[in-house]
Amino acid sequence: RLRPDFLRSVVQPDDFLICADGGRRCAARADLTPELVIGDLDSCPAAPEAARPGASAAAGAAGRAGAQTIAQTVAPTAIPAPRVVRYPCDKDFTDLELALEHALAAGFREILIVGAVGGRLDHTLTNVHLLLRAARAGAFACLAFPGGRLWTLVGPARHRLEGRPEDIVSLIPLSPEATGVRTEGLKYPLRGETLRWDQGRGVSNRLVAGEAEVSLDRGALAVVHLERGRRGRAAPALPGRGGVEPPENGGAGVPGHGAGPLGP
Repeated sequence: RLRPDFLRSVVQPDDFLICADGGRRCAARADLTPELVIGDLDSCPAAPEAARPGASAAAGAAGRAGAQTIAQTVAPTAIPAPRVVRYPCDKDFTDLELALEHALAAGFREILIVGAVGGRLDHTLTNVHLLLRAARAGAFACLAFPGGRLWTLVGPARHRLEGRPEDIVSLIPLSPEATGVRTEGLKYPLRGETLRWDQGRGVSNRLVAGEAEVSLDRGALAVVHLERGRRGRAAPALPGRGGVEPPENGGAGVPGHGAGPLGP
C-alpha cells in the first residue's frame, strides 16, 4: 500500500501530476489533485470528462512531469475532476506505459514514478524496463519507493549519486552485457569490467562515503540505491529528490530534479 505521507513527501508544488488509472485514488488519499488521469480506468470507475485517446498529456509548459499509481479500495468521494484520457481495457499497452508516453510527448524530461514497485511481479519487471524507453528519449526517469530508488543508465554514460556510508548500490544489467563498467566510491570497485545479465556480480555493493560515481561504455544498467537505516534496514527516507546528477551524455534515465510521481 502506498502511504499518503510518502506520496506527499515526493510531490512538489510545481509538479505536473499524472495518475495512471487507480492512482487517482491514491492521490485523493494524499489530498493531491492530478492534472491528468490516463488509462483504461478499470481501477478508477469515477472518471469524469473522459477525453479521446491520443490527446496531449501536457497542460502548459511545466518543466517537470509526474504521475502516481496503485489501485486502492478507497471510495472516490470528494476527488477533484482532472482531465481524463480513457483507453479501452483491451489494449497493447499498460496504463503506466500510456502515462509515460504522454509525459514524453508533452516534452517532460524529469519524471519520477511512484507506486510502480511491488504488487504484481510482471508489472514490476515491465516498469523497470519502461525506464529504458525514457532514457532513450533523452528523459530522466526514476522509480521511487520508501527507502530507495531505481533508475537506468544506457551507455556511454557517467553519473554521480549521493547517499550515506553503507547505503546499498546494486548494478543490474538490462542488456546481455554491460561493458566498460567503472565505479568510484563503492566498497567493491569495478574497473572497466563487463556485467552479464545471467550473473549477480553487481548486486549489494556499498557506498564508502557520501558520494559515488558509476559509468559504462555500452549496454544498459539498472541502478538500485537503497538507503540504509541505523539498524541495517532500508530507511523510510525520501528518494527521488536530488542525490543523482544527470549523465554527462544525457542518455540515461535518472532521478529528476524535483519531478513528481508517476506509476503504472
